[in-house]
Amino acid sequence: MTELPVLKSPHCVLSRITEEDVPVLRQIFDDESTRKYLQELQSLVRSDEGIKRMLTSFDALQKKGESMIWGVRLRDVMIGFVAIMDLSCKPTIIYAMHPDYRRNGYMKECVVESVRFLFYNNLCNYVQTEVHNDNVASIQLLQSIGFKLLKQDDQKTYLLRNCEYTN
Repeated sequence: MTELPVLKSPHCVLSRITEEDVPVLRQIFDDESTRKYLQELQSLVRSDEGIKRMLTSFDALQKKGESMIWGVRLRDVMIGFVAIMDLSCKPTIIYAMHPDYRRNGYMKECVVESVRFLFYNNLCNYVQTEVHNDNVASIQLLQSIGFKLLKQDDQKTYLLRNCEYTN
């Protein structure tokens, strides 16, 4: 898949992230909760240049059919992102929302649309993720849309959603 499709949820549009979106991504990645819960990305996204490198990597991997990253937009304002990585071997979803827009249901509907797109287009037959145990809101979001608990350790909860669509 070479072009990133535009997806629509009831309130948001999921579309390509551009260089103009970097300042918003900077705000998202600088947020204390995002830093805590997406620790794995922190070494990469400490600067605007790092964020641009991350986006370039996602673009390159998308051209190979391995990843996708959408900007979540509400009335043309970017408010978050949803990303899928490792499509061919271990499809994993990650996401983050700007703190000003959390707890409105926007991320839930966007995760639903991105997972629906993956399954409907036979890009994978499951999606997984790992969430810090104290990120209760994210665990509840995922479980409310059909992600099942795989296992839990001292730090993280591992969840999986199987494909429910057939063509």
